[in-house]
Amino acid sequence: MPNSPVCVDASFLIRLMESDEAGLPVQLWRRWRAEGRFIVAPALIFYEIVNALCRYVVAGYLMAEQAEEALEALLALGIHFIRRATKPFTSEHCRLPTVSGCRLPTMPITWRLQSDRGPSSGRQTGGFFRL
Repeated sequence: MPNSPVCVDASFLIRLMESDEAGLPVQLWRRWRAEGRFIVAPALIFYEIVNALCRYVVAGYLMAEQAEEALEALLALGIHFIRRATKPFTSEHCRLPTVSGCRLPTMPITWRLQSDRGPSSGRQTGGFFRL
């Protein structure tokens, strides 16, 4: 359905920020915005993203300032955060699409950091894509 909502997860948002202009996450994001899609995420996604960015800082792939900039950029994307979770670990991001009738695109993210090639994208991350 062209105007159905889209539910994004942390792996998709991290990939979005790592991607260059031609990356699949960026292309999907732009298409959804052009179609006027309502983009949602569970409120717990904040913690997942902060955890991912902290791992990048600890591993030396990002400076703390870069992680803060990335978090600010993610918060500025205009995602509508849904606060329906009543219990921890309820996989709210998996339940949310069935309740709201939206799609749930995910991107594989690899936590096996390569010593000289950077995070999951296989390249050194010096900055993040700006939308």
